[in-house]
Amino acid sequence: MKKYFLILSCLYLFSPAMSQTPRLWGTMQLGGSLGQGTIYRVNGDGTDFTIAHDMGAGSSQGNLTLYTNNTFYGLTVAGGSNGKGTIFKYDPFNNQYTTVFTFNTSNGYYPRASLFLATDGNFYGMTAQGGLNNEGTLFQFNPVTNVFVNIIDFGLSNGNLPNGNVVQSGNKIIGMTTNGGNVPLSGGIIFTYDIITNQYFVVHNFLFATGYTPFGSLIKASNGLLYGMAFGGGSLGYGVIFSFNPTGNVYTVLHNFDGVNGAAPSGAMVQSGTSGLFYGFTQQGGTSNNGVIFSFDISGNTYTKLYDLDASTGRNPNGSPIIGSDGKLYGHAISGGANALGTTFSFDPGSGTFTVLYDGSFATGASPNADLIEFNVPLSVNDIVSEASINLYPNPVISNVNIDLSAFNGQPLFISIISLEGKLVSASKMTASPDFSLPVNGLAKGSYTIRIETESQIIYKKFMKI
Repeated sequence: MKKYFLILSCLYLFSPAMSQTPRLWGTMQLGGSLGQGTIYRVNGDGTDFTIAHDMGAGSSQGNLTLYTNNTFYGLTVAGGSNGKGTIFKYDPFNNQYTTVFTFNTSNGYYPRASLFLATDGNFYGMTAQGGLNNEGTLFQFNPVTNVFVNIIDFGLSNGNLPNGNVVQSGNKIIGMTTNGGNVPLSGGIIFTYDIITNQYFVVHNFLFATGYTPFGSLIKASNGLLYGMAFGGGSLGYGVIFSFNPTGNVYTVLHNFDGVNGAAPSGAMVQSGTSGLFYGFTQQGGTSNNGVIFSFDISGNTYTKLYDLDASTGRNPNGSPIIGSDGKLYGHAISGGANALGTTFSFDPGSGTFTVLYDGSFATGASPNADLIEFNVPLSVNDIVSEASINLYPNPVISNVNIDLSAFNGQPLFISIISLEGKLVSASKMTASPDFSLPVNGLAKGSYTIRIETESQIIYKKFMKI
């Protein structure tokens, strides 16, 4: 009889005994030995802070994106042979950094966000400037061939000056710009680009009354809807939380920020498993006007301020939280902290405990502007086990994926699922058995990696949810 491993929808319910200490990876946009920022890692308890790479070809303002088991891709906002930014890859196992593309004026430059890996195997991203109108571009990059394609030249009528990331829903790449639109007084748009038909459409214009100038990114929730935040506007003028249904292009304001409980959100929210609970940051507002950590439950549109940031803990978070495998929230503050150069922090939603894990400094990296990702990359070759060591079926999968763990029968294992964007979807500890069934029916369609960790080995298997 198959045993079933339950994906817990609320990761923060895991006890410390049932989870590992997350290994977090991030980027700093300033400091380090070359002054251009760093790629770094730190454990979720604040130990083992390590500069993995000193950026010398321009700093990164976006987060790292996981491509293969041991490779990150990212963007620099400047640097490269043209001084206008690059696409790079970084192998944390071999500590190898490679520039794979250099931006120029015609194809776009100053990319301020991150890459998104779509189901067609290509990365998609946006530049804040450059292109035909010098107002940014939407681009495609093939990580196998290193072929770059400028897809869309942004302009005033079709949206301009993007600052966030894109997501995918079906065959459509969906993103936002901070300005422009095809109606009067539009302060940014939501757009779609069909990767099959190559059609681009403006599907929503942001107006002040219902949310204005989105500086963050959309997320696709388990219910198929997209959720996001606008930096300003709304009924109170401090920004909004909204949903967007790509079927019918229905935009709905769910919450108006009021200043006291948060204002000016600029990142994206993160969903707790498949529940209706989201977490996010605001850049301003709260008791000290330095931003807040909040939760938002879409089942009743219930907003709760969880924590007020201040100068000592780090302030003005410009990115998004992640939920670690231990159930805590992890994030960056761009300023504040002991050296006034930003912090890396954790927040436990259960206990309300806020912990500074790292204080920015010019010597080791400062002013983080991006999201963290959790990735427990093997640190020695003995940690890696071939994918052939376990059998995973069926693949593609609709509801349950079966895993043959007979090689580890009776051993304690830590199993997690990671999305293509490097986001942790679920995690738990269990005991291995020969025939194991993992329910994945709550996951959105797409490609995922299952990571299985024993006391001495790490195994990766990829699967497609359809």
